Amino acid sequence: MLTDRLRIEIDTGGYRLEDAQILRADGSPVRPETIEHPPARSGGSGIGLGVGVGGGRFGGGVGVGGGVGVGTTIGGGAPAVTGHTFAYFPLEQVGPAPWRLRIKVIGTDPVVILLDPQKRG
Repeated sequence: MLTDRLRIEIDTGGYRLEDAQILRADGSPVRPETIEHPPARSGGSGIGLGVGVGGGRFGGGVGVGGGVGVGTTIGGGAPAVTGHTFAYFPLEQVGPAPWRLRIKVIGTDPVVILLDPQKRG
């Protein structure tokens, strides 16, 4: 459980995450406090991008969850990783859901994804 942070799990399909940020309503970015990158591996030729959201309050038993997926293709040669990337954002800076997550995976254009735990499906 997270007490004061929003944890976002990003499945980059084996490619390294270059950048992640939450965009506030005024467009200003909030950078993650921490990004946990998975170990590097070699190979890979395509990418499927998935994002999951998790959050909670310690001791309160409250949690949120959601997810969204985006598909794209990258040419070969990009460094690859094994596993998912985790980004941790301070809740007091990102505010309440929904969140606009801007991510950049190596070899792709940036993507903005609306993360709304109320609209899971």
